[in-house]
Amino acid sequence: MLRIRNEHMKNSALPFLEATFYIENDFFREAKDYCRENQITYNTCFPVLNNEGKLVYILEYVENIIYSNWCPGGVKDAEFAKYDFIRDMEKLDYSLLDRYDAYIFEVLEEYTYAIAELIQLKYPYKRVVFLDEAVKLLNRFEYVERELLSDDIISNCVRITSDNTIYEKQNEKEAHVYCSLNVMYSLVWCMNCECFGTRNREKTIFLADFTPRTAGLYDFMKYALYYKQLAHQRGWLFAIDYSKKPNQYLVNENENMWEYFFESISTVSLEETYNSYNVIRASTNQIDMVSVFSNLYIRECMSQYDVYSIMEHIKFNMETRTYINELIPREIRDNARVLGVIARGTDYRNEANEMIGRSVRIPDIEDVINRCKELMITWKCDYVFIASEDAEFFDKLKEAFGSKAIYIEQKRVQHDYTQSYRSIAELLEIQNEKEYGRRYLAIIQALANCTVLLTNRTSGACSAALGLNNHNYEHYELVRCRV
Repeated sequence: MLRIRNEHMKNSALPFLEATFYIENDFFREAKDYCRENQITYNTCFPVLNNEGKLVYILEYVENIIYSNWCPGGVKDAEFAKYDFIRDMEKLDYSLLDRYDAYIFEVLEEYTYAIAELIQLKYPYKRVVFLDEAVKLLNRFEYVERELLSDDIISNCVRITSDNTIYEKQNEKEAHVYCSLNVMYSLVWCMNCECFGTRNREKTIFLADFTPRTAGLYDFMKYALYYKQLAHQRGWLFAIDYSKKPNQYLVNENENMWEYFFESISTVSLEETYNSYNVIRASTNQIDMVSVFSNLYIRECMSQYDVYSIMEHIKFNMETRTYINELIPREIRDNARVLGVIARGTDYRNEANEMIGRSVRIPDIEDVINRCKELMITWKCDYVFIASEDAEFFDKLKEAFGSKAIYIEQKRVQHDYTQSYRSIAELLEIQNEKEYGRRYLAIIQALANCTVLLTNRTSGACSAALGLNNHNYEHYELVRCRV
């Protein structure tokens, strides 16, 4: 994103390039093209001059960082592909902008400029207002002082900020506030519609063909369901194609990873999809699993599901069910009273979180063990089922409970996070992808069949177990860190 630096920041010691842009031209687009073509680093600045050669703006090229209640420390988001809203007006999704009669922009920057320009062309009868004095130099958008906003402007208006904060819509004040990154995604997220053949000329098919390198199996499950719901809302057909790498659960390309584990939730076959006239593919649009932080339509679909309803809609296939039944420990199959414990470690250890600046903490493993002992007594459990990919955590739990400890064998790893950061996917170096995925699902099913569930942090494993259990735990607990 290109933003305009404030007056008091103009003399700060940031890299300043000699490339000069002019206010009479489309300077935001010219500067962004220059950054792309010359691989300019973030936090580099550019001067914008008027026709008299006077400095009017300083542009700074900054990284897109998304902030929300889920990720208060921020998540890096990719730059948008080269876009031209005027050229591509017919391809954009106006579902969000259609909702409002007036648009109030807090700050002038690259994205708010592009959005406001588009609104003026698409909706010439609607009101576009900026609260940023910098806009007065452009002589093309209306400037209004914040305290002078009138009822005719704020009635059925949307407020567009530039702080990259995802507003959770938890109160009326936030109900109609979006950051400019949200609005950009709302316009371009599905603009590339491809033709593969002559079938279904009157229909649109959404194809979920994500290739996330390190996504967990539960991520594949829930995002498939979210996008299926979004397709249903739009009146589209839906198909899943998880046949391309990187994908840590895929054995061979051109095999559909979804079919390894689950019954189909598609509404149209892949054979028909790849012979159809209108296909929107995730892989050729601004659609991925990070979109949960930026694509407001997906966030709206997410709000319709909880961990219980997700697992109601996704079923293991027969081969997976057979595999799982063979791995479930005998004690659980015999309906013994079992405490299931999820001890997430490795790349979520506190040292790992500190290494990458992630504002997350997990309780010490000794505190988890002590709480397990208390719950064993309170809920009269005979065994502890241990689910942990962290070799040290697993060994300590196994030692603490001795013959009462039961588990399913899995690859467990360890890493010194005081020296470097490595993701769990990097540490596991999965070889037999299908086997690994089924073993993971067997562990989830075993946890779901326990009497009580304890976890040291929220995770995909925890959410899936809660969903499969369907409110039948006698007690569920998330161990908190000591203050």
